[in-house]
Amino acid sequence: MKTDATLPGRKGARPGVKNGVASGIANAVAQTNQIAELEELAALISQEMKQRVTATVIYAQAAARWLAATPPNLAEAHKALEGIVYNATRSNEIVDLACRSVTRGRHAAEDKSLAEAIKEVIDGFNSGTEPRP
Repeated sequence: MKTDATLPGRKGARPGVKNGVASGIANAVAQTNQIAELEELAALISQEMKQRVTATVIYAQAAARWLAATPPNLAEAHKALEGIVYNATRSNEIVDLACRSVTRGRHAAEDKSLAEAIKEVIDGFNSGTEPRP
């Protein structure tokens, strides 16, 4: 049976018990925040990739229509093919950007927290640029 002297927050409680509980709560909150940030990053990557794949399909369909026309409109088909190349290239950049940022965050924890790395990836997606090394 515990007495008032052994319960945290009570007069005469053991030193360090409050700090240990607070530290455990702080760690749990930090982990929860990291999980939420990773979920946000996964959703962002998924959305970006879905947009690129959809755009690629639309450009491919347009190119097929331009080439099937009588006479074929090669200039418009060429523009549609350029759209396919752009979206495929951007998809590759998105994957590379996410992988580099997460890997760098793991290997350079002293330089940047996970939250900062994720924020940088999100900012990079929003601006269309890569994060700073």
